[in-house]
Amino acid sequence: MKVQYTENAESKLERNAGRLGRYVGHIVSSPAKYLAGAVLLTGLVSMPLLTEADASSGKHGFQAPQLEGTWLNTVSPILPPGVPPRIVQTYMTFSAGGAAIGSDRTRPFASPQHGAWVHVRGHQYAATSVQDIFDDAGNFLGVFKVRTLMNLIGNDELTGVANVEQTDPDGNLQLSVCARFHATRLVPEAFEPPCQGLEPGM
Repeated sequence: MKVQYTENAESKLERNAGRLGRYVGHIVSSPAKYLAGAVLLTGLVSMPLLTEADASSGKHGFQAPQLEGTWLNTVSPILPPGVPPRIVQTYMTFSAGGAAIGSDRTRPFASPQHGAWVHVRGHQYAATSVQDIFDDAGNFLGVFKVRTLMNLIGNDELTGVANVEQTDPDGNLQLSVCARFHATRLVPEAFEPPCQGLEPGM
């Protein structure tokens, strides 16, 4: 696709140069006017290529790291002194447009975590998610809410803090704790043997 894009851009440059060259040929008659027309021609022809390059790779060719994607998350609740440490493994997925979804291995009778995220500044983001909790008979027990503040480190690492609350079915607060977490981005992986030779289709 990249090669095709380059060919299309070059074709557009040639077409624009031909049209603008004929136009400049009509309006210039003296050497001074011809020089001015040449400068105008160069600037106008270069603009479409610059615009398309900025759109594909970011302004000046720089592409900032993005939060969008799926993250493997290790959560460490901040507990009182003397309480044994606890580690919770979760998954978080952030999509373009501000939607988020997640899951928690410690809550087999809970709904997915549904949430929203925003860009705060620089590489910092904030999110809030909610999750309905049930017992093994399907009875609704309350809502689990997580507020997070995250820093994106490079492209594939995320650290943050969280405020975790749980309320009963009537909205009464039952639990409120703080936590820290560290996450790594889930990336596509190559096949392992013996599947490396497989191709899609029949």
